Amino acid sequence: MKRILLGLSSLLLVMLFAGSALCVSAQSEDSQNTYSQPQAYTVTGSMRVVGSPFAEKTLTVLYSFTLYRTIDNWKIRMKEEEGFVQSGTEQSPYTSGIPLSEYGLISPTNSYELSIYEPSEKEYENDCSLYLYYQEIPNGHVVPIWFAFIGGSYLGHSGKGDIDTPFSQRGEFFVQRSTLPAEWKFHSLDATYPMVASYVDYPVESKETKNQTNACYEVLSWTNALGQSFPQIAKASKYYGPKNDLRCDRYDLQIESVEPGVPKNIFQFEVPSKTQVYDLRILLEDYNTPVLYDYFSKTGEIRSIETILADPRFNDLAANAKVEANAPKRDPRWIYGILFVLFVVPLTLVIRKFFK
Repeated sequence: MKRILLGLSSLLLVMLFAGSALCVSAQSEDSQNTYSQPQAYTVTGSMRVVGSPFAEKTLTVLYSFTLYRTIDNWKIRMKEEEGFVQSGTEQSPYTSGIPLSEYGLISPTNSYELSIYEPSEKEYENDCSLYLYYQEIPNGHVVPIWFAFIGGSYLGHSGKGDIDTPFSQRGEFFVQRSTLPAEWKFHSLDATYPMVASYVDYPVESKETKNQTNACYEVLSWTNALGQSFPQIAKASKYYGPKNDLRCDRYDLQIESVEPGVPKNIFQFEVPSKTQVYDLRILLEDYNTPVLYDYFSKTGEIRSIETILADPRFNDLAANAKVEANAPKRDPRWIYGILFVLFVVPLTLVIRKFFK
């Protein structure tokens, strides 16, 4: 009988310890769910851009934005709230004609820029324009927003190195990126979404760009949300142009809210109808040169790479781009020398003969 009671007591003690262990495990799981970092979040805020695209004029534009982010994807929507041009003491309203823009990924390495205009009743006029890029970095004023929340995934943890700078300039037909030496710091490397605390890149030293800063970014204050720190106030500056006419764009970023989760199907990309499409996803082999291929989409359909490659017009564009990529750089001294020989020398002889 004693053995039976001892066995029951031992069993009871084992069950009590097991129950307490289950309770501790459950509490730890609940605590982990409460403080764990989300796999998706939504940010709202505003950004003021101040620049001098024209001599003696300052352009200021205020945007509101919403950013949707997961570990593998992102989308940013920007709305132009107000803008004005300052020339001396005079101030006049400004609008770019693009009240709404959207940026995001269409694949792990391809990004897009969709500009939505005021609707037009004319059949031949496009209501939207779409740029398809062959890299994951967007272009334009959206870059500081992208950099604040996505840049940590783009930069390595080394803290310095030669990188394809996000703060680039748009060329005549496509985005021209520059590989520049840069330095940066992370706020926390252990976070689910690493955030860049500061960044600066430098042009390669030359007579035109020596000791100039191409771009810099800095977080002025942080906010704790969803189990990690997010930028609350940040600023960025981008310098461009020749040394004797250096211009600067300044960006002031203000975050209003950080919420968990994103809307369902937010990353499904659909092109509106009546859209002019500029496809830059194709690079010439061995030349790293984008080929601009554009078409007017009335139905919202994006042409596949295979369809574009089979188009004779694209082959002509690619051939021209290849020729331009192979063309030797022209030395302006040769041009001036030839002009001197063709025009200045004969004119001098004529003048000397006339005054004899």
